[in-house]
Amino acid sequence: MKDLMEIIHNRKTIRRYQERPIEEDILRQVLDCAVQSPTAMNRQARKYTVLQDKMQMQRLEQAVQSALERNSYSFNNPAAFIFISVPRDLENGMADTSCAMQNMMLASTYLDLGSCWINQLKHCYDDPGVREILTDCHIPEDHVVYACLALGYPDQDPAPKEKSEWIEFL
Repeated sequence: MKDLMEIIHNRKTIRRYQERPIEEDILRQVLDCAVQSPTAMNRQARKYTVLQDKMQMQRLEQAVQSALERNSYSFNNPAAFIFISVPRDLENGMADTSCAMQNMMLASTYLDLGSCWINQLKHCYDDPGVREILTDCHIPEDHVVYACLALGYPDQDPAPKEKSEWIEFL
């Protein structure tokens, strides 16, 4: 079994994936780890939506690109794309989403999957073109999407980036 500290220190962002689907039991393990993450006041109001349809992913990429007025935009062709949506009025929705994202990224590392936090939807989830696709993906109209996870078998092995944030003991 892999050591938790090793998993934490070796987690890295992956932006190139193999053309290989993720087995359903593996996806369920990743999602179960997300569900086990804490939520403020134990509200448990998150909805997880797993998109595996490549055409729908491309439609969403194009809609996000248009909404953000970019020349290009890509989720990097993952095998799966996981939305975490929360009710608009959930005061700690971003924090609850972040806890779930961290658990999924660590679980992905443990399961030899690559992952990449996609945060652009938090800026455009109400854009009409983006919202249409979110609705097609069964994300409720009264939900916001603060983060998504691109997930797949890695087609690259970058070295983990050096971390050097400020720590002070008093």
